Amino acid sequence: MPPNDVAELAPPTSVVHKALPHDSARLHVRGSATYVDDIREQSKRNRQGRGDPLPAGVAEKFRADLERVSTEAYSAYSAALAAGVARETARLVLPLAYYTEWYWKTDLHNLFHFLSLRLDPHAQEEIRRYAAELSAIAHAVAPVATEAFEEFQLQGLDLSRREQRAIRALLDGSTPEAACASAGLPLQREDGKPMSTGEGVEFLAKLERIRAAD
Repeated sequence: MPPNDVAELAPPTSVVHKALPHDSARLHVRGSATYVDDIREQSKRNRQGRGDPLPAGVAEKFRADLERVSTEAYSAYSAALAAGVARETARLVLPLAYYTEWYWKTDLHNLFHFLSLRLDPHAQEEIRRYAAELSAIAHAVAPVATEAFEEFQLQGLDLSRREQRAIRALLDGSTPEAACASAGLPLQREDGKPMSTGEGVEFLAKLERIRAAD
């Protein structure tokens, strides 16, 4: 990919907000279309993720509210533009469901940094989709560099000092649970119930990644 390559994107505004800090961009609202994906409950493990589907009545009510609010907001936005309000000010009335057309200027260094964050399983689902598309473009333009990024950074694993101690315990024959206990990686809460998040849970997830590696 040549230095400072430019990509044209049109994601929902909620996605743009997560991507803009990574490099320079020019953007504007792309028509009156709005975005909404599967309406699900909040994930109990991922603060940026969705969980199980909600009852149909709850989903339908939300879709109706979104359409009503979005229509009213776009009318206010259009009226503001007609009255001469600057675009960057007028779009403050728009909800995050609107699409934003976005011209992004970047280079491989910043692109790979963006992809390392936004392809992470903990990232918002929508931004992961756009990151996957950008990764495919990078493969087509700079295949050697992109494959090296995936091999050594995206698919690599970082281990904290305590996780390294747990690895050493595993090599000495300990079970994963015993290795976590010896390294100070908790797997249970104070009330004895298993933890759903935390360093110990993340370490076991890393072990599963290693087992599943090609």
